[in-house]
Amino acid sequence: MPSSNAGATAFDPEQAARDGDIDLLRSILDELPFGPETEEVYKRKQQALLYAANKGHADCLQLLLAHGADTRFDYRDGNTALHLAAGNGHKDCLQLLLERLSNAHQLEALIDKRNYRRMTALHK
Repeated sequence: MPSSNAGATAFDPEQAARDGDIDLLRSILDELPFGPETEEVYKRKQQALLYAANKGHADCLQLLLAHGADTRFDYRDGNTALHLAAGNGHKDCLQLLLERLSNAHQLEALIDKRNYRRMTALHK
């Protein structure tokens, strides 16, 4: 029997991450089919990562990283999740992102990445 919330888990990871709704985000991500991602799924998952970092939702950020979200993805303004977490003082998100990088070269490249205002994530 369909519930009145039919479609409540429609593919909208950005809204779930923005709201910090870990249960809805988990449900959305768990419903993704196995196999190669479409470009739309990839982009929306990455955008959800940016929202989680921006809002300081470390649990959502960790879940997205576990589902393959890319720490190097940047938005149109050049900001990465690292820029957003650092710029908003979300230390727990910052730590998760830094721990996710597998080697010093990746870490250095992400820290040194500049947005369109020529600022790095750790710029004062």
